Amino acid sequence: MKNDYIKFIGGICRTESIPITTNVEGLLIRVIASGLCGTDIQILKGIRNEKTEILGHEGLGMIENDYNKNGYYFKRGQTIFINPTDRHDTHFLLGHNIPGLFQKYITIPDSAVQNGVIIPIKYTLSPLFSALIEPIAVALTALETVENFSPMYYVIIGGGIVGNLIGKILGLKRKASSLSLVHGSNQSMEMSQRIMLPSVKHFVNDKGVINNLLKNEKTAVFITTPKNVTNSVVSTTICSIQNNSVIDVISGIDSSGSINAKSASLLYNTRAKNICLENDDVSYLQANKYYLDDTEKNSIFLTGHRGASNKKMIEAFSLLNKNQKLFHDIITHVVDFDHFSNFLNEIISSKNRVINGKYVLKTVILNSDGINL
Repeated sequence: MKNDYIKFIGGICRTESIPITTNVEGLLIRVIASGLCGTDIQILKGIRNEKTEILGHEGLGMIENDYNKNGYYFKRGQTIFINPTDRHDTHFLLGHNIPGLFQKYITIPDSAVQNGVIIPIKYTLSPLFSALIEPIAVALTALETVENFSPMYYVIIGGGIVGNLIGKILGLKRKASSLSLVHGSNQSMEMSQRIMLPSVKHFVNDKGVINNLLKNEKTAVFITTPKNVTNSVVSTTICSIQNNSVIDVISGIDSSGSINAKSASLLYNTRAKNICLENDDVSYLQANKYYLDDTEKNSIFLTGHRGASNKKMIEAFSLLNKNQKLFHDIITHVVDFDHFSNFLNEIISSKNRVINGKYVLKTVILNSDGINL
């Protein structure tokens, strides 16, 4: 038996193969479907640098071999999600510092299995939807972090997958009319405005847009921008936002950079602490104590978070199961695994993320060996 995988090295992607040994150390999983997310595209474009050469952290798998170690038992044929973030081990981040899901088989180390990253699930949807589970879980986590502030207005900065998902969930809560979505490009805005969130106010970010949207108190801001601009966007937001408001930074933060001319490391560490959040264990920063010199702005709070808990992953599956039509349009492209490396190389060379005449938001990769459940 062999494993085919997509290797990203030297600025290009190519498909390679390696034999699968009979003595597998860890839990061997057949990948049924996986998703290409905005973070993956940032890596492909050279905006982020990550350790692994095999990307991908969203999707659905099936247990390939029976597993029974230290009280953890999985049976061949079980369908599972993999939580890409291990809250007990920062060295496990699927598709970032360990090989991800852009392959036909993946082995999860015993330590991660026993830390609970494998989520058995009775999967009843099309495999296409599995690529939405983790980002919906992240969106649900983001909304939960701001609930205690009882916001009346919502602003999402970043028109990628998570930003659009937050918008859709707010729509389910009948709060779309109080939402504004700020995009990084006209292509992103046009697609979201026309197809995904037609009842939301849309803007392309330029000088003054964020400032004009943050004139009201009791505003919740979600920042979902690419990592290379996050610090700058946070700085602008902090200076513009009014009292009794909260900022949730979902994007990666450059810890070596600055936020409003002050070290970004404190917010970076707060976001890192909020890993796979459960219950109400959210850490916040009071902006005027760390990032603002304006003493009158004394009730602005900053937070951020990484990943989502297993509980939120299951909640996301339940939400998706009940609202398949609502979320289906997030998926813009579907690619067979055997053609995926060519698709990725098209993205790398594309200037505007438009492939086959359509802006790339969520791409789902189907493993032709595992489409039928």
